[in-house]
This record gives sequence, structure tokens and C-alpha cells, in this order.
Amino acid sequence: MKIIHIADLHLDSLVDSRLLPYLQKERLQELVSNFANVCDYANRLKVDKIIISGDLFDSDNFTSKTKDQIIDSILKNPDIEFLFVASPNDKAFVASLDILPSNLKLFDNEFYTLEYDNVTITGINYKNSYDYDALELLPNKINIVMMYGDTETEINLAKLKNKNINYLALGGVHKYESDKLDSEGVYVYPGMLEANNVSEIGNKGFVLININDDLNYEFIPFAKRIAYDIKFDITNLETLFDVKRSIQNNLSEVKEADMLTLRLIGGYSLDTSLNLDEISQYLSSEYYYVNIIDETHLNVNPKDYENDISLKGEFIRKVMASDLTDEEKSKIIEYGIRALLKEAL
Repeated sequence: MKIIHIADLHLDSLVDSRLLPYLQKERLQELVSNFANVCDYANRLKVDKIIISGDLFDSDNFTSKTKDQIIDSILKNPDIEFLFVASPNDKAFVASLDILPSNLKLFDNEFYTLEYDNVTITGINYKNSYDYDALELLPNKINIVMMYGDTETEINLAKLKNKNINYLALGGVHKYESDKLDSEGVYVYPGMLEANNVSEIGNKGFVLININDDLNYEFIPFAKRIAYDIKFDITNLETLFDVKRSIQNNLSEVKEADMLTLRLIGGYSLDTSLNLDEISQYLSSEYYYVNIIDETHLNVNPKDYENDISLKGEFIRKVMASDLTDEEKSKIIEYGIRALLKEAL
């Protein structure tokens, strides 16, 4: 048996305002389309079941178009059984299902078990408090349990130990996470299928479960776009050309389709003439989304300007002669020089 475990799609989520308007619209559709892509992948691989551990939708405010697209993907794959536990965000979607596709199985507010030869899949919708004593599983089966919630505050892993769980299929955490539950089983968060904003960094995808005599699983990266948040030290780079070339050489893992937040750190000299707008424009032609965050500082030695006959020299001497602290003087000199260079502060 082959099973795909997904969660946290957050369809129809709030638009990420950091993206341009046309990209916001495109991104929302890509989140929906990737569900259909997973179904196509499952079909090619002859996957038996897709289990969804909550947060299929982001809230009660979903569109009928998105709902129809999800139901259409399910109906187009009659040989795949879809098993779904609902999070609080999914309740309105579940309530809206007047006609349930025959290959979509919904769970309720109490543990319920479906049996498939030597495999059982047990699920329960999200609750504020779970009755762990009600969960009874046989040791001679391969047992999968589906739940939604954070193991820090909502799901008590200690009370799920030694209950013959082989694979605890969780939802509610936005990055892939896997660890031992007890000597027999593991708990797994597949993370998001696709980043729904530029802050959800790292690979996103699903977990593929293979069951023969025992259960094995692996994370499958599947996102159309990956969000990166990368620090880049510009120290010792002498010119703007050097900065641009070095940045490009150090971003080999970032692909054209990806979303990049680049944090510039370190110190630069006046000769570098750091121009963030030019760097941003340069990178924006290379990637789907680029945001440059300036955490650098200007390296200026005031003694170098003691006898400098220029506006910079006069400015630095006036600041150094003030009653400000050394830290305040350093910051004012840095901002002042940037202003003189017509850079953003």
C-alpha cells in the first residue's frame, strides 16, 4: 500500500501583501493547483490513499471556485481514497459538502478506525481535549492515526505512547518534522504543501508512506516555489560590482521560480558605494520575488577626515566635536554619509 500524507495547505489564505498584486493572484491559484499536481503524482505512482491532516483551508472564508476545484480533483481520481480530519479552519468546508464524493472519507469528533487488510487508519477531528483512553489499536496491525494539533500545547504525545501506533499523521506545523513516538512508532508533520507567504522558508511538500511487511516513509519536496531567507556578508567587498557578482555566485541553490529575502550584513567602505535599489533591481530580474533587507554598517574612520576639505569631512568633524556618545556619533556619521551618497536610510 502507498499513502501520501499532506496537511496545512491553507487554501484561500490572506494574500501576502509583500507580493505585487498580479503575483498575489497567481500565488493563490498555485496553492490550489498544487493539490491537483499531488493527485496527478499519486496517480502515476499508483498511490492508494491521500490522507489530509487538517488545515486544507485557511478559514471559513473560502471561495466556491476553490472548493469546486478541490472536489473536482478528488472526483477525477476515483482509484485514490482521500481521508480527511478537519481542523477548526475546515469546519465550514466540511459543512458545505452537500454531496460527498464516494472516495472522500471524513472523520468525526471521536476516534474512528477504517480497516484495510493488515493496515488500519484511525482519525479524529480537532478537539480542545482528546479522550486518549478511547483509542484502542491491535498490536498485530500496521496502525496509522490521523490528528491535528501542536504537540507543544494541543496533542499529548505521552498519552499516545505504547498504543500500537506505527505512524502518527499530524497537521498544524508548517515545516516537515519527524521523530520517534515510542519504540514502535513515529509522529510526522509533513509541513505545508506550498509556502503561502515569503516567510515560510525551506522545502515544502508531502510524505510518501510505503507499506509492505512494515512501514517506511520519506519526505518528498514538491513545492512550485521555495522561499529563502539568506544572510550575505559584504565585508571586504570593495565595489558594487564585487557585491553583485559575489551575491550571484552564492545563490546557486535559489532557482528562478523561487522567492528570496536577502539580508545584507557586515561593513562596507565609502568606495563600495552600496546601492540597494540597484542590487534589488539586478536580482528582481533573476527571481520570482526579491526583498533586500539592509543590516550593514558603513565603515568610517573619523580620523581619516580630520583634514579633509569636503562636505563629508566637515560633517564628520562637527559630529565628532559634539557631546554625543561614541555609539550615537557612529550612527549619525553612517546615516549622514549615506544621505550624502543619496542612499536609503
